[in-house]
Amino acid sequence: MHSELDRSIPISVYKVSKPENPQDYIITSDVTTVTETFNPHEGSWVKIEVYRLLQEWLTNPDENLGLVVTAYDSQGRQVAVTNPTETPRRCWRFTQRRLAGVDPRRYSESSLCEHNETRCCRRPLLVNFVDLGWDFIVAPKVYEAYFCNGKCPFLYAHKYAHTTLMQKLNKPNAKIGPCCGSRKLSSMRMLYYDHDHQIKFDIISEMVVERCGCS
Repeated sequence: MHSELDRSIPISVYKVSKPENPQDYIITSDVTTVTETFNPHEGSWVKIEVYRLLQEWLTNPDENLGLVVTAYDSQGRQVAVTNPTETPRRCWRFTQRRLAGVDPRRYSESSLCEHNETRCCRRPLLVNFVDLGWDFIVAPKVYEAYFCNGKCPFLYAHKYAHTTLMQKLNKPNAKIGPCCGSRKLSSMRMLYYDHDHQIKFDIISEMVVERCGCS
């Protein structure tokens, strides 16, 4: 941030969005505006919190088209410097990794339990990392993990042919039978601090239950 005249300058951050008509110009929407005071004879770094926007991008990465930062002094001059080659003395390194064998696609939620369903099915389970004391997780703070629970009656929702065979070999009213468990799990994008206090963005596998079955 550089300016020869002003000590207090409003800084605005805008999110870049796709226009409804591809032939139109790219549009921007206001994210936040802050007013910073600094020495007009020296440049300085400004920290602006955009965690909410980051959470939106983690949920919908295709909408991440970047940001626009503006900071005009009283003379109408743009004084914000966003040169990517310049870095502050202390900055968080941001890395992105893709874990092997991870499929980020989500499946249909049609397997959710219906009202008063007692058989094996997927049920809601909201996980709050703040309540767990996991303060190293930046985003998401809360997510829907789901869990499997319910009875496994004769020949119901079997995951393996072996389970069906074993249940047919035993009597339908046998005391020992298959148990309700997850049949399919999906990944989740997560932003967190590692052991070196560096921010990392990973796609973590097997975080969300997508389907349940008896096995």
